[in-house]
This record gives sequence, structure tokens and C-alpha cells, in this order.
Amino acid sequence: MDTIAAFNDIQTGFSMEGSRGRPLYLLYGPRQFGKSTIAYRIADWMAADPHLANVECILVELRRSAVRDAATFWTCLGMHMEPESVCQDETAFIKLATRGQRRFCLILDEMDHLFDNKDLATTFLAALRTWKVASFFCGFLGVGSHDLVHHFKVFRGDMKSSPFNVGTMIKSRFDAQL
Repeated sequence: MDTIAAFNDIQTGFSMEGSRGRPLYLLYGPRQFGKSTIAYRIADWMAADPHLANVECILVELRRSAVRDAATFWTCLGMHMEPESVCQDETAFIKLATRGQRRFCLILDEMDHLFDNKDLATTFLAALRTWKVASFFCGFLGVGSHDLVHHFKVFRGDMKSSPFNVGTMIKSRFDAQL
């Protein structure tokens, strides 16, 4: 993974302790180009790094069924920390994710599904903006297809909910040295 630029960029961003604002990344590209592998390796690295011992890395492979409404979405995220948890909203999710004064990093694979629910996508992107400067938050990685960069068209003029306004977009590229 150390030879893959996208992995290195994300790892460096998530390593920058004390920087103003935490990194928000969108990793996109065609199917089978290693995007999910990069996401899982970032999660593995975070779990193994002793400097990040107080950080919970929450990696969720989003399904269409998880975005039908806000309560289902937040519960889906919470269940990746505690299988029996029920998070009706963002507040309940934050309470669960930061229990014991822990911090968290969120990785959403298949993020394209989030945009199937315009209201939920808008609410979630607003939450990311709020979390970006919160001490409990370490960063976000959204992973999806090329379509991820076109979802802003759904929001027609609402640049606050545009993926382009969330953070850094990284295109997954084919690397013959893999």
C-alpha cells in the first residue's frame, strides 16, 4: 500500500494531529480499481497504530437499505461499533462513538447509496462540516464510483450539500506496479 498515492495521501491526512479541521476525503473511480482495498487498509493501519489507540475507526459498507431514512442510517453506523445499538439520530450516534472520551474516524464504502436519499445526504454532509472542527472527530473517507462526483447535480444550486464542497476528492488510478 505504501506505493499507492491515494493511500499515502489519506494516511498522511489522518495522521496530522493538531491541525485545524480534520480531513474529509472522497475517493472515487471505476469498479475494481482498489478503492475498497484502500479503505480497508486505512482502517487496518488506524487499528494498529499506537498513536491512534483512542480512535475508533468505523468502516461501513453502505447498502441501499441503510439510507431509506435517517434513523436506519444512523443505526447502521452505530451497529458497526456495537451490534445491539440503536441510534435514532446524529446525536445518539455521536454519544455512542465518543463514549469513554474516544474519538472516531468514519469510512463509508459505497457512499453513492447515500445520495439515493437527498434529505439524508444533505443532513449528513452538514454533519461532516460540523464534525470537521470537533475535537472528537479524526476524519472521513467516502468511497464510491465516478458517479460520486456528479451527485452535486441532484442538489441544484445548493453548494452546501455538494460533494465538491466537503473536502478533498481523490481519483483512484490504475497503477501497473501493483
